[in-house]
Amino acid sequence: MRRIRKTNVETPLIVPSFSSAISQDPSEIGRIHNSINEYIFDVSLISAYDLYYNYIPVENVSWSNLVFLDSGKYETDSLQHSKLLKKWNRDLYLELIKKLTPLNQFIIVNYDQKTSTETQLNSANVFFDKIDHIEFTKCFLYKPLSKKSYIISIRDIQKNIDLFSDFDIIGFADKEIGNSFLSRCETIVKIREILFESEISTPIHIFGCLDPLTIISYYLCGADIFDGLAWLKYTFHNNFALYSNNYSLIKNQWTNTYDNNTMLNSIENLNVLNHLSKCLRHFCRTKKFESLNIEENILHQIKTLTGTAGIDY
Repeated sequence: MRRIRKTNVETPLIVPSFSSAISQDPSEIGRIHNSINEYIFDVSLISAYDLYYNYIPVENVSWSNLVFLDSGKYETDSLQHSKLLKKWNRDLYLELIKKLTPLNQFIIVNYDQKTSTETQLNSANVFFDKIDHIEFTKCFLYKPLSKKSYIISIRDIQKNIDLFSDFDIIGFADKEIGNSFLSRCETIVKIREILFESEISTPIHIFGCLDPLTIISYYLCGADIFDGLAWLKYTFHNNFALYSNNYSLIKNQWTNTYDNNTMLNSIENLNVLNHLSKCLRHFCRTKKFESLNIEENILHQIKTLTGTAGIDY
């Protein structure tokens, strides 16, 4: 198990995320958050964009003991061709952070951008230097090298690894670490090897990954923190992510309203993720695959996948 500096929180960490990008109506995320937040005591991720425009009221942030504050770039990228998009930039992000009352522990993500590795690192350090008025943990989200690039540069990570160690967490978007499930696992293995060789135990955060089977696979490859919106989009059943209608059919719940199903399924998904977190921690202590509590044929596939990616069992 690795720990996050400053917060001293132990990983693995599974982080339910909230984002207005989940719906064509941005105010919908506020209603979802308000109806579910009492079930999320430990950790959550919230977008600065949604807080700034009050889609999620700032006073509701304190429901979780540990809060990841994302930069808002995901929401603005999702809405870039929509009339619903509102002004957003790094200065507005900083403005929001300076208004925060640190009633809980914050993990703040830099205002990410696709540019050279050196520029990304320097920009992140300048950004974090501007908010030294509050106690917070620094999560550096590393992006591809240009707007035309879709995959991160492993070579540049290795070349600048000493600078990466300045941050408490190193983050990567799931879709930007490879173009297949196998290549993404291979990338995580390589990054963890680079960190290990430099005697750096910084946790790896995979953004946009919150379905159980992918979490297990990435964890075995060396990742530590996982967040995403899958718990609001799908229903977890036997560690698979199903469309809500399919789950309603399985459970004979087809008379439930959409809103009722959404809330019930989200709460059940939180229970599944909490259980998975306990299973991963138990596996970390025992190294026994039975601790993962998944079907033998699925476990075999995961071990084959991660073994092919470079994990020696």
